[in-house]
This record gives sequence, C-alpha cells and structure tokens, in this order.
Amino acid sequence: MTPFLLEYKQDLEKHIHSETSGHFRRLLISLTAAARDPDSIVDKSRARQDAQALYKAGEGKWGTDESTFNQILCARSYAHLRLVFEEYSKICKYDIEQSISREMSGDLKTGMTTI
Repeated sequence: MTPFLLEYKQDLEKHIHSETSGHFRRLLISLTAAARDPDSIVDKSRARQDAQALYKAGEGKWGTDESTFNQILCARSYAHLRLVFEEYSKICKYDIEQSISREMSGDLKTGMTTI
C-alpha cells in the first residue's frame, strides 16, 4: 500500500483523475509513475536532440505540443535536463522557463516550470 492510499483511503492516480484534467492531469500522472531516468551520465548528443525536440514542440511551431514537454521533462534525469536546458538556450532566444511561460498557462505552466 502506498502512503497516499493509507492516509486518504484512495488511490493517488484515481484522485488525480478526479481532481484534474487535460495536459496538467497527464503531467501529474507522468510524475507519479516515477519513470525518471536515475542515470547521472549525460549524453550531449541526446541532450541536443531533446533541446531541438522541445524547441520544435514550442517556440518553433504554431501552438504547443505539450506531450513532448511532458515526455522529456518527466522522464529524463535532472543532470540530463540541465544540459538540455543549456542546449535549448543556444537554439532559442528564450531560456526554457521563458519558453514554457510563453507557451503554457495555468497549472500546467506552474507544473512544468517547477520541474
């Protein structure tokens, strides 16, 4: 049994589904899956690819592909993300936090910038 289930007598994922919606719900579900890569070894080429994918999913297109942000920000190690954000700043005139603020709003924006 999970601590949340013991404390609140409800499954965390079911609770998230009942209290949230849309891209924010998907962000929270991704985070509860705890699928973040624990590896501290960073591949610069992969970080560059992820930075380009984030750019193409946001600033580089009309609209935003939130699922790409979700996949990268919720699954990559923090060491990898630091390098991704450095690489992102080289290809975009905004840093990643500025881009998220420009591309997203509300709880999703808060959640993504918190990561």
